[in-house]
Amino acid sequence: METKIRLLPKTQRGKIGKCWSCDSEKDLHYKDYSVDGKICLDCYDTSYEIEQLLVNNPYIKDKKHGIRHPNPNEISESENH
Repeated sequence: METKIRLLPKTQRGKIGKCWSCDSEKDLHYKDYSVDGKICLDCYDTSYEIEQLLVNNPYIKDKKHGIRHPNPNEISESENH
């Protein structure tokens, strides 16, 4: 399945930072490009499953009324969480 979550480059992988999903300081290994947030190993499975549910669910794929990723500059950076 298609996903916006990718493994971080080797030079960034494993560095301590704030996980976008759990807001904890952990070793970060992935980046979710749909929200521009880095994800720890513990949150990867849940983040992937939630993304698949939201992006690939035929009942909410309606681009006008359904749940979707925000368009560029549609919401402020502070609201994008």
